[in-house]
Amino acid sequence: VGHRRDARWGDPLRDVFLRGFRDPACGSVVAHHSNAGAAHLIGRVERQFEPALHKTRELQEALTTYSQSVITVAHSPSKLQSATVADAGTSVLSVYDDYAKLATAIPGIPKSNLRARLESFRIQGLTIAELCSQRESYTHSSQAALNALVARTSHAARGFENGDQVYTSKSLSDLARAAAALRNGTLLYFASPTDTTRAAAADTETNFRALIRAHEQEFSRAPGQAWYELMVNDLAITSRARAHHGALEQTIDSSLTNFQQTSQQLVSEVANALQRPACRALTEPAGPPRARAHHTHPPHT
Repeated sequence: VGHRRDARWGDPLRDVFLRGFRDPACGSVVAHHSNAGAAHLIGRVERQFEPALHKTRELQEALTTYSQSVITVAHSPSKLQSATVADAGTSVLSVYDDYAKLATAIPGIPKSNLRARLESFRIQGLTIAELCSQRESYTHSSQAALNALVARTSHAARGFENGDQVYTSKSLSDLARAAAALRNGTLLYFASPTDTTRAAAADTETNFRALIRAHEQEFSRAPGQAWYELMVNDLAITSRARAHHGALEQTIDSSLTNFQQTSQQLVSEVANALQRPACRALTEPAGPPRARAHHTHPPHT
């Protein structure tokens, strides 16, 4: 085969074949086959092994896409992102099954027992996505309770009527400021969960709780018992939600670390156990023609 590259052989896969036939070990093939004969052999080998090699690359890409979709949903969860995770996980198994069919049908293609591990990997990602969805629900419930706290305290701090008089209360003004600080601190923690923001959110809750307890009798009289009980209930909702959010955050971080490690291992195994053997299989079929060439054309003495 000449060194000038035929335009028909522009695909990188053909370079693999050409390198195999240009190799010194394949010299007898070069010597005893015409360009047309070599091209025919290359085309036959390509048609046989190229689909499997492409599937190994598709499987690597599917694994990478799935990993990235799970990482994305862990940082910015949404219903759309969760659906993307499910679709990407299904794609991993679908591509693998296509490869497994080729490996069964074509001699020389390496078999694989990765499916169980890929299924486990898919479930890992779906579990993380579900945990993220739960975490997001606690974010929403906490935010709703915090908004109610802020609205209720700010309205009360503007004063209340008693007959012809409008009374304002310093304690209610302090409580309104504490409610605003509690909301800001908690939402900042949800947006950026670190030790610093976690501690800051806890401090704002402690301050708000201290104020409402210190003025329980006053607030129960005015604005009233029902108002006070609503405040206590909203505080309990946001406090529980933040605690659940924190626990889920730790679980998600740990699960995501394990997931990414598994992803790297699987991508590497696909390369080593499937893709490289498939690449080697591209040139191995040249062996029998080479042997026949030696028998048909004995070396000159």
